[in-house]
Amino acid sequence: MTLDLAHRLGPGWRLYQFTTADRDAHRWHLRHDGHAAGTVTHVLNLRGRRTGWEAYDARGFRLRPEPGPEAYPPATPRLWSTRTAAVRATARAHRCP
Repeated sequence: MTLDLAHRLGPGWRLYQFTTADRDAHRWHLRHDGHAAGTVTHVLNLRGRRTGWEAYDARGFRLRPEPGPEAYPPATPRLWSTRTAAVRATARAHRCP
């Protein structure tokens, strides 16, 4: 599955789910002009309910939100509140080769 993000981030930005494992894990791969920019994953809590989103840059480093509306509630400060917020953070962290 592919989502074109040109209207949200600019030309060349796309989200991909390459395999059924990506779909099962709610994991999306962000690419810019064909090269990897990072990943975002919808996190499940212990009860199996979806909570916030984790964001990682292309090197695999976790991106954490600052306190505010883009952050998931304070109990889990490592999560983003929405996929859009996680994708934007990943895009901001990306450095084109």
